[in-house]
Amino acid sequence: MVVVFGHEYLQELLVENGDKTKYRPNWLYLFNKLFHQTGVLWSNGEEWYTLRKFTMNALKDLGFGSTSIEERIQVEARHLVEAIHPETGKDIDLTQFIPKAVSNIISGIVFGERFEYMDEDFMKLLENLDYIFKHFGMQQPSILFEFMEPVDFSAKIISENMDNINEYFRHQVKRHEKTRKPGTSRDFIDMYLEQLDTGFSEISERSVFQIIFDLYAAGSETSSTALQWIILYLIKYPVVQTKCIFEIKKVIGLDATVEFSDKEKLPYVTATINEVQRISTLGAISLPRTCLEDVEIDGKVIPKGSFIIPHIYSAHHDTRVWQKPDEFRPERFIDKDRHIIKHKAFYPFSIGPRACPGKQLGEMEMFIFAVSLLQKFEFKSVIPPDELDTEGLQTGVTLVPAPYKVQVKCRQR
Repeated sequence: MVVVFGHEYLQELLVENGDKTKYRPNWLYLFNKLFHQTGVLWSNGEEWYTLRKFTMNALKDLGFGSTSIEERIQVEARHLVEAIHPETGKDIDLTQFIPKAVSNIISGIVFGERFEYMDEDFMKLLENLDYIFKHFGMQQPSILFEFMEPVDFSAKIISENMDNINEYFRHQVKRHEKTRKPGTSRDFIDMYLEQLDTGFSEISERSVFQIIFDLYAAGSETSSTALQWIILYLIKYPVVQTKCIFEIKKVIGLDATVEFSDKEKLPYVTATINEVQRISTLGAISLPRTCLEDVEIDGKVIPKGSFIIPHIYSAHHDTRVWQKPDEFRPERFIDKDRHIIKHKAFYPFSIGPRACPGKQLGEMEMFIFAVSLLQKFEFKSVIPPDELDTEGLQTGVTLVPAPYKVQVKCRQR
């Protein structure tokens, strides 16, 4: 195993040698059992190129990166505010609300519908997804070898949950087959069925199901966790929350519909979101890579076929790039003219050919949801702020905040 630390080495590994290190290791037993070397995240070579192209074209046709996706997020932000509003004055766990709101964005793209937060099928889908996101990772005893599976209790549950998820996806495909109008695509599943109609589809059902799983993983789990980190840091540093709301009140007010273009008008809010992503680095350890030929990094050779772990957290805390990286300081992302600084060592969505294709969606979700919540609510810690834990817990492939509760009050005008 080769673990690569530090911004310069990661830049050399993932960008300068990106075409050599964009491959996923295909010898990991549990990875192969669950993901079958397919989908956007786990395929390689020509299949990866084909699936990624199909996915990006489909998302673009569905309004990915356009105002229609932005409007979907704005609508969901209003639903999120409405769901939290009855809880004002109480100590609540935001994980009961935020994951449902963020997941509804992907649900709308994939299935063409949003779900009520208490919808039983939706809740079951999210429970199955959440267990996999929280428990699947390099710590699994059976990750490498099949003979370890009998002693890997969580692997059995993960496999069962994956079967449940695929069965739900299959149900959605059947529903779409009955209700679709050929030549008109309402959502991602319709686009897959349109391809099947041509008789030349290179996309199998298994690949489509894996792509949908990947979309939930990349477009829902990450943004949801990021928002939970954002709220945690805002209650740990109430002065930062005060500065954010001052800027929001002054520039767009408390009643305006938040637009993604407001990012440039709200530099302190944007800097705060960036700083939370940097200091927390929820994707602390990137998904594993391998290389099909020897790769030289700073004079050192990574042999062909090596198991490579890019350590993104190390870049975000690299003392050669960041001054006092363990301090939470949004100002490090703002220049003297109050413009956002684009730091070369800041890449929460990774870098290179395997960088997250949902970067724009993730940024849009984080900004619109966070500002919409701050417009309507004041968030306070239920314990002394300096006692809040910001170390995080490595669960699966994401670094999540330790469980915390927050007191929610209606924002004073």
